[in-house]
Amino acid sequence: MSSIITSPSHAAFERTTSRWGSITLFIGFLIATSVPFYLIFVADANIDFGEILTGFLAVFAVYGVFYIVEPLTYFPILGPAGMYQAFMIGNVSNKLLPSAIVAQDAIGAKPGTRKGEYAATAPIPWGSTDDSMRPSLSLRNRPPHSRIPAKMAPHHCRKDIMSLKPALRASISADLDQTIADYKHFHRTPELSMQETNTAAEIASRLHALGLTTRTFGGTGVVAVIDNGDGPVIGYRADIDGLPISEDTGLDYASAAEGTLPDGETTKVMHGCGHDTHITVGLCLAKHLVTHKDLWSGTVVMLFQPGEETGQGARAMLDDGLWDEIVRPEVIFGQHVWPGTAGHIYASSGTAMAMSDCLRVTVKGKQAHGSQPENAIDPIVLGAYMITRLQSVVSREISGRDMSVVTVGTFHGGLKENIIPDSAEFKLNIRTFTEEVRAVVLDRVRRIILAEAQASGAPEPEIEEMYRFPRCFNDPDETESFLTHVGAELGAEQVHLTEPATGSEDVGAFGDDIGAPYVYWFFGGYSPAKFEGGQTPAGNHSPFFAPDDVENTLETSIRAALSAVLSKVGKDRA
Repeated sequence: MSSIITSPSHAAFERTTSRWGSITLFIGFLIATSVPFYLIFVADANIDFGEILTGFLAVFAVYGVFYIVEPLTYFPILGPAGMYQAFMIGNVSNKLLPSAIVAQDAIGAKPGTRKGEYAATAPIPWGSTDDSMRPSLSLRNRPPHSRIPAKMAPHHCRKDIMSLKPALRASISADLDQTIADYKHFHRTPELSMQETNTAAEIASRLHALGLTTRTFGGTGVVAVIDNGDGPVIGYRADIDGLPISEDTGLDYASAAEGTLPDGETTKVMHGCGHDTHITVGLCLAKHLVTHKDLWSGTVVMLFQPGEETGQGARAMLDDGLWDEIVRPEVIFGQHVWPGTAGHIYASSGTAMAMSDCLRVTVKGKQAHGSQPENAIDPIVLGAYMITRLQSVVSREISGRDMSVVTVGTFHGGLKENIIPDSAEFKLNIRTFTEEVRAVVLDRVRRIILAEAQASGAPEPEIEEMYRFPRCFNDPDETESFLTHVGAELGAEQVHLTEPATGSEDVGAFGDDIGAPYVYWFFGGYSPAKFEGGQTPAGNHSPFFAPDDVENTLETSIRAALSAVLSKVGKDRA
């Protein structure tokens, strides 16, 4: 609740203006009454009763003029800017002054008090007869709902927005133990991108238990439509794949799973990016929507997407006819756990995450004995020059006003120390925020790689696109709406508007393919203790990454998901 202004400077100003008004009206009364008395008693004029009556009428007329123009006498206090604003937003009456006070603060003038001490309110329409909209002369006499707050509430904490129903909150709390158990189950059993066969089967089974029918798209993508009568169509997306990481969290429910990479290599698998929480929250959202159909009306499309980590999953589902066979949503929501404080929500408006391009470069050379380099074209040395020169793309090829990251993550070449191989390979990852910068960076990367090969007299290298991530652009209006509703549910202090993240996501493809707006946000997974002493907890894609405040993490993300969806289909939506 906003605090009410009771500062000493306000009290002084109120006393001053009240005293000034009384003085000016008294002076007007003296001038008005002195005229007939002067004529009767001083000038000794021969005046009959009718003339006396006329004189008293003149008194009231003159007095009335002073009463009407009395607000003009505030000029020494308010100044020209204040008087102009006062006449623009208030009536010429004894209620003009408070409007002028508010206007002064809005334009930055100084009505005898500190700027910012009074918060600006919306101008009152000229001629309005609704006195409840107008400030009274005294703050003390003003009803509580019409007092001027010291600080306006944040845009995402509007009081007219409904939070979740008590029954729904009680349901979330009652299910929390089972929710945590489900999360631990999915954490133990991750699968690699586009290989999520068991995960998809488990998701489908749980959706079937809710009475829902599922469809498969993109190999291991699972879709269920929750139909609940007339109303908006909303989409909610959760990704389901794990990473080729050997988990080192020490948790008693840590993953021991293994998988096979596309090149045939066996690897440990971990939910090192938190998709286990996404699966769990998505299933909880579906359950609560099915259980509490009395609270909403419309359609919700649940999208459980494979292959996010490789940027393949969303495109695979779309190419498999997703929006040709499933009702198209009007807006799509999604969220991701990250190393923030549990209980908090983080969202960007507009560009939310970077686009990404991953390239595989095969450097070609000429093989020779390690003791005879003159007979070779060394692809390892050539590759090293390429990699070094690529680091200049960000610092020398794009404007300092633009963002880009160029990272070489792998470099392999040769099998024996005394053999100069005939080829080497490296892979690089590029992040950009705009298509224009993306095009420039990709062009410069290719130019440098080809030019370095030519300078070494080597055959032309192969540059292969492995995968790419589309843009993730949060619709500004929908983001504003989301922040408003989730702020009403969790509290404004728990909701943060952030800068774009340099990580990448393919969630945007679902909306961009059909022109539907979307909002994608983050939720924290760590307790405050993890940040004490300036510590930085393990981030996504680390073998140590796992929320330590699991209960708060899951509960917050479930409430955020429900707030977002019900803001569109809820029967009490504002």
